[in-house]
Amino acid sequence: KATVARISEEKDQEKAVNIERMRSDHKTELTRMITKKDDERKATVARIIQEKDQEKAAAIERLCSDHETELAEKDCECKATVARISEEKDQEKAVNIERMRSDHKTELTRMTTKKEDERKATVARMKEKDQDKAAAIERLRSDHETELTEMIMEERHKCEAIAARAIEQKDSLESELRMLKHEFQSEMGDMITVEGTAGKLGYDFAAFMYDEKRGHRTNRIVRIQCPGVKHCGIKVDVIFNGCLVTIEREEFCGMEATSWIRKFQFKPSQGLFEFSDDQMELDFGILKLVFLRTLFVNRTVFFPGHQSRDFTDLDRNWVLPSESSGSDP
Repeated sequence: KATVARISEEKDQEKAVNIERMRSDHKTELTRMITKKDDERKATVARIIQEKDQEKAAAIERLCSDHETELAEKDCECKATVARISEEKDQEKAVNIERMRSDHKTELTRMTTKKEDERKATVARMKEKDQDKAAAIERLRSDHETELTEMIMEERHKCEAIAARAIEQKDSLESELRMLKHEFQSEMGDMITVEGTAGKLGYDFAAFMYDEKRGHRTNRIVRIQCPGVKHCGIKVDVIFNGCLVTIEREEFCGMEATSWIRKFQFKPSQGLFEFSDDQMELDFGILKLVFLRTLFVNRTVFFPGHQSRDFTDLDRNWVLPSESSGSDP
């Protein structure tokens, strides 16, 4: 529509220009003809004046009449020409517009058909791509699931192996811990201190322990109440930094026969104690055990001078262990 309007406007402008040009040309021609006629008329008039003064008015009248008739005919011809040209331009413009409209419809139809075909082809390609994409996604998903399953199984095997090793290490550590606890319990568990055994006598097999100072030395005294026990029923096993007391009492004066065992072992942090055999006493049903505190003295030991045999080592005649006897010294 914009193109048709522009073309129509151009045609109208062109038609107006042509008409204006034709009108200007016609006026110029008329002016030229009038001038020529005037010149001829003047010459004729002058000649007629000179030759025929009487025929002057008639000639002038005839010329005016002829001129008016000619002007009317020229005017009619111009109007007819303008009308014909205008009609031809309108017809041509209508034909051109109709042709352009038909061409535009044909082009639109062709472009619409082409776009529709392209759209259908694009849709078909997109469907094929979607199918290929779905197949690729399904393959990737299957491969990913397979790979993930394999990784999970591998990680599970690794975790199981790690768990098995951890369990083995835990069992080993627990076994070692139990062994260490047993060793610690056997070595230090039954150790006692004076502060931890503050007690009193007054019942069977009650034990009371305290420290007794004798000059510069401190003795550790253990008293055990054991009424009705004979000397032969008492056994003391001396152990490191203590002793193991076993008391066997026979039935006597309403007292039941019984056996009593207890270990008295002192912590090394409190010092070293040595059991004194000659100071063990049993008097009025009270067993007295005496431990003498001993001091540990650090010392350095060297071989005595008369045992030096450095000169005999120079002959390389050494006594080696049996497993290394075949190797070079």
